[in-house]
Amino acid sequence: MTLSFKPGIPGRAAVGAKRSDRCSARPVLAAILLLPLAMADAGSAAAATHAVPNASSPAVSGPAVKPQTGSKLAALSRGARGRAQPKAQPSGIERRGNRLFIYGDSLATDLFTGMRILAPRAGFRTPGHRTRGGTGLVRDDAYDWYGRLSRYLPVDRPDIAVVSLGGNDRQDLRTANGRLARFSPGWWREYEARVDRVMTLLKRHSGQVYWLGLPVLRSRRMTSDFVVMNRFYRRMAQRHGIIHIDVWHQFQGAGGGFAFSGPGVDGRVRQLRRSDGTHFSVHGSAKLADIVIKAIGQRTRAARR
Repeated sequence: MTLSFKPGIPGRAAVGAKRSDRCSARPVLAAILLLPLAMADAGSAAAATHAVPNASSPAVSGPAVKPQTGSKLAALSRGARGRAQPKAQPSGIERRGNRLFIYGDSLATDLFTGMRILAPRAGFRTPGHRTRGGTGLVRDDAYDWYGRLSRYLPVDRPDIAVVSLGGNDRQDLRTANGRLARFSPGWWREYEARVDRVMTLLKRHSGQVYWLGLPVLRSRRMTSDFVVMNRFYRRMAQRHGIIHIDVWHQFQGAGGGFAFSGPGVDGRVRQLRRSDGTHFSVHGSAKLADIVIKAIGQRTRAARR
């Protein structure tokens, strides 16, 4: 099953204030622009279309998703600078030598949405991204990530590469010798070889590499598979000297399972996940970015000691 959605992006409000009235109208304007984000967090999805996967869905997939922009993104960015937002912690990275790129599937697109808001405030340059929804390392006939990265990385020259792949790889794998059933011994051998090639390539062309762990999902079956896959990615990352970033517990509910809402980067309870039970809202994307920035800062400060 293919998950298809379009991010809901409220339009900009038309404001007809005269130039002399703009200064006095700014507090009112800020409140107006923050309102759509608050409504989105309350679960309003009138501007979005979702096809929700069921427990037997073979993959978490989706079309190429554009990063969320417009008033929602601007409102969260302003909110992150407001009184309720704690001061951003130094990332430990200077502005020189921190060319950051994000690669991967639609969850990488969500990460990029949050990084656009938080990364500049943490001392990074504005990050770049090469993302494509519905892709992974299994269906290289549809989208060949190894081939793409072979072309992207020498051009991008990232000092820091953050990768999110695997959410769409819960499916049978086809090779020249035939079909390999998902999670069979042959499947794991071939999948390990593909991950090994990609990680080797990333290490060759990047200063630091971070592999984003898969998050807990609403689907229990998919969540169970993601537990197994995360163990595999951690092992592979350790083999290649890559940092695996665990995002599992940060998005769990009180009972340890999936939760739509939780603490945002401003400390308030926010809607963190979209209605599909898979992807992240704007607030969830910001929290995801905050986790990544802290992991990068911790690694960088440790390297300087």
